[in-house]
Amino acid sequence: MRVRALRQAGLAVVPMVLLAQCAPQCTPVTPPASPPAMASYDLTASLPADVVTVDITPDGRYISYVERAGGTQRLDLSTWHSEGTDGGLLIGDGWGVVDYWSDTSVALYDFTTGAALASAELPAGWELASIDSTSRDGTRVGVTAVNEALADVAAVLLDLQTGEAIRLDQSLPGATSTATTSYGTLVSADGQTAAYSYRDGAVGCSSCIDTWAFRSGGLVLVSPTASGGTSATGDSEPVDVSSDGRFILFHSTATDLAGGAGARSPQGHLYVRDLLAGTTTVVAELGALGDAFASAISDDGTKVVLPVDRVAGNGPRSFAAVHDRNNGLTTVLTPVDLDHQLSIESWLAMSANGGRIAFDVQTNSGDVHHMVVDLSY
Repeated sequence: MRVRALRQAGLAVVPMVLLAQCAPQCTPVTPPASPPAMASYDLTASLPADVVTVDITPDGRYISYVERAGGTQRLDLSTWHSEGTDGGLLIGDGWGVVDYWSDTSVALYDFTTGAALASAELPAGWELASIDSTSRDGTRVGVTAVNEALADVAAVLLDLQTGEAIRLDQSLPGATSTATTSYGTLVSADGQTAAYSYRDGAVGCSSCIDTWAFRSGGLVLVSPTASGGTSATGDSEPVDVSSDGRFILFHSTATDLAGGAGARSPQGHLYVRDLLAGTTTVVAELGALGDAFASAISDDGTKVVLPVDRVAGNGPRSFAAVHDRNNGLTTVLTPVDLDHQLSIESWLAMSANGGRIAFDVQTNSGDVHHMVVDLSY
């Protein structure tokens, strides 16, 4: 659900002739990375009152907002026109939403007409607990389902084209036992990868949740320890998935993850798992981490937008920042003064190339501003 390019360089390049004159004594100097150019826009006047930013389409054209009174707003940034529908998750191309068809099934609806175009049903005995995410075309939907008779909770991938319901943890040990549960299914835009949380310990266990991914018909541990196994020192849960499913952004409080930060932080840490390279890296510390699950990652895995809590005055003031994993630069997107803070209800929605980010800012007087920032790297 949750939704990413010329980098400035060479401003201080030493002419090649000078390098040649003093070689080999001289060492070429790499110019410092330049921060991206940034332009901010306030979209509040184009939207109805009392909405919260939820997501952005991969191409950055549409931003979706949830209405507190119920319903979904779609803002077209090519026309600055917004329109609403009853509710549901806006799909990646912006023309449709995925929503409940019944307590046991979901459907893809045309955004404007409300016509149901396709649907899929859970197996008998299962009901929907939540619709978590959708592929770009809306045909693959990640849900969390419950079976009260079995006291079971499971992450499920629904295929609206075939009607198939895939229980994502079905090959993991103890998947059908009362002690285990899986939930929070995040589907990649291409529909080929689904990341989710899996608890493999006792009910209520606070340090036995790992992040897994269902990819190309197989299961992959997204949050492995240095030895390659699951962790028993903290919980790991997925936050965002790149469009092709290669990069998975996840949050963890574990202390023994591969490529991890080691020491435990009260807020935990954000990590990026590269499923193709099989590597895990921690996102650089920027201060106290805000709501980690509001974060997002670009398709190439290099840009991470996240909320940061800065203690100022009478308490934390959350602000939005983009961290470039290529050069280590962090760009602050929102004011960090006492009168502004990132809205605690807002998602940080990022386009596929990392060049457009949408979020909400709230002032001390309670006014909420719906913002978009365009970045040129």
